[in-house]
Amino acid sequence: MKKLINLVAGLAATALLCVASASPSYATTTTFVSGGGSDGNTCSRLSPCATIFRAIGFAGSGGVVSCLDEGPYFEGFVTTIPFTLDCRGVVYAVGSSFTLSVNAVVTFRHVIFDGAVGGIGVQIQGGKVVFEDCTFQNFTASPGEAIQFAPSSGQARLFVTDSLIHNNGGVGIAAAVPAGVTGSVVLDNVRLENNLYGIAVTTGTSVVINRSVVSGNSTAGVEGDGGSQIVVNNSTISHNGVGAQGTSSIRLSNNDIAFNNTAISGNTGTFGNNRFSGNGSPGTPLTPLGGASSDFGQQ
Repeated sequence: MKKLINLVAGLAATALLCVASASPSYATTTTFVSGGGSDGNTCSRLSPCATIFRAIGFAGSGGVVSCLDEGPYFEGFVTTIPFTLDCRGVVYAVGSSFTLSVNAVVTFRHVIFDGAVGGIGVQIQGGKVVFEDCTFQNFTASPGEAIQFAPSSGQARLFVTDSLIHNNGGVGIAAAVPAGVTGSVVLDNVRLENNLYGIAVTTGTSVVINRSVVSGNSTAGVEGDGGSQIVVNNSTISHNGVGAQGTSSIRLSNNDIAFNNTAISGNTGTFGNNRFSGNGSPGTPLTPLGGASSDFGQQ
């Protein structure tokens, strides 16, 4: 592993200047980066660049940056330009620190973020960020957060699909949205495993978790502060310290909640069809939501 990803704030102004200065007078659809590349190159497959912000300048708005091999592509990386990074077939695409502060759609596909001694994997400050088939692991230094969703203004959205977030020292996904900011998170087919918390959500953030596994998190699998909104559906919550821990903020339906030390802590609502099995303690009884209905009048 050449370098570690630990995304930090405070680099926006410098990096944005780098993006601006990197932009040539022409644009292509797909550009390339390589661990052995140079930002003096043209970012073609045969002449790859070293960093993403240089490659974006050649790809243009909405372009694709493709990884040829492992490399420190994220160094000092911040962007307001929409793009897709695709590292399909690359075992590790790693780098040092960057913060995502965007006002556009940015998509990461097939990227493995490995922290080893890093404290934060990805810090998202705005825009719409999508992770598809990505892995976040080994962010063990404090605070040990794989994804820190902390938008600073406006409306921000995070989408994670078909991804693994595991073996981190803190929270797998930490969603903290300040007053006056709108933030939403959607997880589909995501595994949150062997972290301190699988996902922790503060006031003002709405989260939907579907078809996912939240397992082996030492403190809690799903945690929601008062004023947050979390919906968990068609998922497995198992082998955690506490399965779901919240204050009138978590709503469950059609989940398997099994083998946790405590299944539920705090006032948690249910839309029904949750299955409890093998928990050390059931904890707080679930609160039914809505009214009873016939098969033809379901909510």
